[in-house]
Amino acid sequence: MFLPAGEASFFALLPYEVKEIKVETNKSKIKLGEVLKYNINIKTGFGETSSHVVRIEVYNPAGEIMPFYSMNLVTHGGRAEGYFRTALDDQKGEWTIKFIDVPTGISSKTNFFLTY
Repeated sequence: MFLPAGEASFFALLPYEVKEIKVETNKSKIKLGEVLKYNINIKTGFGETSSHVVRIEVYNPAGEIMPFYSMNLVTHGGRAEGYFRTALDDQKGEWTIKFIDVPTGISSKTNFFLTY
């Protein structure tokens, strides 16, 4: 593989294949100003999963990324928990959260509704 000068790449050698990222949220509908909690579980074909970095990207109903809700989380044993509190003036409607395993690029999405 050729890597041009000035460009960066990320490489990982894992002893297993990441099959999927399972995500559970505490609610599918929340009100303005409430907290949304989520649990991440990286599923592999291997018994024990090492630490991974998962990129969390939150999108409003217009499809715009919300950088102040987006973050990176480190999993331990393939698991992590996170949360964010919505603002009182956020856009109402269907929001999307995308979870991306940084080493592999495997991703998962979940949606929630933001209401009054």
